[in-house]
Amino acid sequence: MSTKTDSGTRITNIPEPGEWAIDKESDDTDLILIIDVTDVEAQNWVVHKTPPQDSDITVADYNPDYDENESVVIGAYMSTIDKKFDDWSPEEIVELYGNGLEERINLYSYPVARLKSASQEQ
Repeated sequence: MSTKTDSGTRITNIPEPGEWAIDKESDDTDLILIIDVTDVEAQNWVVHKTPPQDSDITVADYNPDYDENESVVIGAYMSTIDKKFDDWSPEEIVELYGNGLEERINLYSYPVARLKSASQEQ
């Protein structure tokens, strides 16, 4: 995990692609592989498109307890990766992002503060 400075605010524990994390809001202990860390704010990351008369549903909408200005992190659950890929490494999965990974497994988007490093659990 790294540190990022944004508009004079120090944000710590930013995950890196290829690192393992845990969802702080879930009782599920399945590890999440960080696929990408975006510069897009949660309020602008559309999870579900809606009809034009309605507002699109964003990461911020699904995570009202988190700052809507936080960056979005893309992740995949280890159990899902294991079901779809044989003999894989985190680096190989990260490299597939944008090259067909999205069609093979479910990817999830989170505000960065919702995830914590799996190494902090050990």
